[in-house]
Amino acid sequence: MFYIGQSIEIPEEIIKEGSVNINKDESGQPFDWRKVHDGLIFIRSSKERPRNTHVSGLYKGYWYYIPDSDIVSKETLTMLKIVLTLKAGGIPSKAPVLTLDVGG
Repeated sequence: MFYIGQSIEIPEEIIKEGSVNINKDESGQPFDWRKVHDGLIFIRSSKERPRNTHVSGLYKGYWYYIPDSDIVSKETLTMLKIVLTLKAGGIPSKAPVLTLDVGG
């Protein structure tokens, strides 16, 4: 989840107000997280409500979203949902319920 958080396009206004941590490389420049997650997921941001999105959400006046055309990000998000579902457990079974007559 940490690495996915690093794949979010943070609006310049949010960066300037100092409410997010920006990791720096050895030269003091913002660290390029694309080298780490290698394009597996990228969450874009916009002040205006985006169109044609796979998923989107409004947070503190900005829309964060994955465009419907971004196949790689959509696949990564789907895989993440599957992993989190498996980790959570409690997936309802669709197997038939067997009953036994134990009384006489």
